[in-house]
Amino acid sequence: MANEDVARLSVVGDVIRGRWRGLLALAVAGAVLGFGASFVLSPGQQATGKVLVQGQRTPDQLLTETQIATSLSVADQVAAALNWGRTGAQLQQVISAAVSDGNVIDISGVADTPADARRLADEAAKQYVAFSAKMTDDAVQAAQAAQTQQRATIQKRIDDLDQQIARAGTDAGGPPAGADANAAGPTAGSAGATDTAGQTPDQLRAARAAAQSQLEEFDRQAAAGSGQTGISTGAVSILEAAQDRGAAAPSPLQLTAGGALVAAVGGLLVMLWARRRTGRVGDPDIIESALGAGVVSTVTVVRPDADATGPTPARHGLAGLLRTLFSDRSRWELDPLPPGRTDDERTRYRRALARLLGEASRSRHDLLAVVAADDLTAVRAVAEFVVTAQAGLGEVGVVTDSDVVRAQLAAACDGGPAIAVADDDELLPEPTCSRFRIVTVDVDGVRPSVPDTAPVDATVVVTTVGVRSATELSDIAGAVLDAGHVVTGVLLVRPRRAADPEPEPEPEPEAAPAPEVAASGNGHTNGVPAVRS
Repeated sequence: MANEDVARLSVVGDVIRGRWRGLLALAVAGAVLGFGASFVLSPGQQATGKVLVQGQRTPDQLLTETQIATSLSVADQVAAALNWGRTGAQLQQVISAAVSDGNVIDISGVADTPADARRLADEAAKQYVAFSAKMTDDAVQAAQAAQTQQRATIQKRIDDLDQQIARAGTDAGGPPAGADANAAGPTAGSAGATDTAGQTPDQLRAARAAAQSQLEEFDRQAAAGSGQTGISTGAVSILEAAQDRGAAAPSPLQLTAGGALVAAVGGLLVMLWARRRTGRVGDPDIIESALGAGVVSTVTVVRPDADATGPTPARHGLAGLLRTLFSDRSRWELDPLPPGRTDDERTRYRRALARLLGEASRSRHDLLAVVAADDLTAVRAVAEFVVTAQAGLGEVGVVTDSDVVRAQLAAACDGGPAIAVADDDELLPEPTCSRFRIVTVDVDGVRPSVPDTAPVDATVVVTTVGVRSATELSDIAGAVLDAGHVVTGVLLVRPRRAADPEPEPEPEPEAAPAPEVAASGNGHTNGVPAVRS
């Protein structure tokens, strides 16, 4: 149940409210460390220039342009131009490019000073434009060479067809007399005419006309494309010189804020882990479930280490400072309260006693109070409970062997009627109306045990909120059951811090005596006649 309680948001809120001083101290320490780390981790100043890519480009094409702008080829040219003693691979780490609005690409550079950052960004943009222009020129020259080759191929076909047509007309008139019959064979099978061999003159002329049309269409398309050279090639030009953009990410401010956030969140997680490890519970429902009985009342008690004997001891040194910052000030520790019982607290104790006794109207009652030996706040609550019971039930005797309980009973009486305290029932003076058997059990590290006692009318477990884990509370309930009793109710105790004593008023300074009036020579003093003896 304690592990499940840690997962609740209310628990996170309790930890933040209880230890916000420690979290604030961790945040300040993290901010200081982050600011110190900025001198090592902060890359420096950043500047950004703008480059315009002309023509219609798709998002993928623009992304390709950003990759070209940050490529190693461009970075090598930048390193050679700047001559900073850094390689292109090193400069490539501090040059970035991103697509801005439209066809605009932002090229950024990071350097130690704003001037160097502007120079780096300008040179990167300049080398990118030059590299892009070279790539464009190479592409245009390759395209022109391909066009020239393709046109030459078409023109050669036309020339071959012209030769075939001319040869076919000569052959129609017959070979000259005495000529060898095989003389025309090699000519008919020469290069460029193999695909038209066996065709009639009309077919050759039709093929020649088709080739001529193809050549004219090719020339027309080439002329149309040459008029759009600037747009079709997608020329790149510098749109804006580099401008300062301030500190590059991670900037000192980001590192400072990040250090504070990481330290605070890390500290919160550690505190949650520590609370989960200890398993202390403050939810009354969980306490009731662990002890198997309902809460009869919730009372407030001044912590024994800050009671009426004096203010809380001052904490000096580093250990005291850490304890002050990281001590748990959860919601179960309430605001300061002057020491001593109040009417409200007496009413709560009286109601708790009435719920424990139920409808019993006998004049003598036996109650068993079980409290952890190390829970001094709960022990003080038991003493206050006994004093309130004596006021309501009459004479009360206490059976206990704990010196701590005896001391708290003596302090709780506070000048009132004394309470008989003994180690055994037989040692109590007679007659006693009611008995309180107060048993202190050891919980930390051992299984608690409740000694055998005579039958009792009610058994109450007194525990301070947020001190015990669910497992420890279950062990206490098991010890009570093993002793032959059943937990009748639970008295919850919320600790309070004692209010600091009011400073004593400083004594008023005594009035200075009136100065002696000196008589003037004319027998008058300040206009009043002087009395002579």
